Amino acid sequence: MKPQILKRSKGFTKKAGSIIYINLKIFPHKKVRIGVIKGGKVKKYYEVTTGLEKEIPVKDTDTYSVFVQNMTNSTINAKGSYIK
Repeated sequence: MKPQILKRSKGFTKKAGSIIYINLKIFPHKKVRIGVIKGGKVKKYYEVTTGLEKEIPVKDTDTYSVFVQNMTNSTINAKGSYIK
């Protein structure tokens, strides 16, 4: 990912009470934001440098996306998966 870029997944519908599982690794270890967008707006994110393995509870039935945002001035690689 190029510097200062946000990339997100396609939108998917989740029901209240379910979870979104994210497992991503970042190379080289640089500052990124990894999180969830709900209804087009950022719902929750974590600032990390090495990656993230997290279950995020879904409180409302809505359309969600998972995102990674490069917060540095250098290129990074993000590798991993999410379960919708």
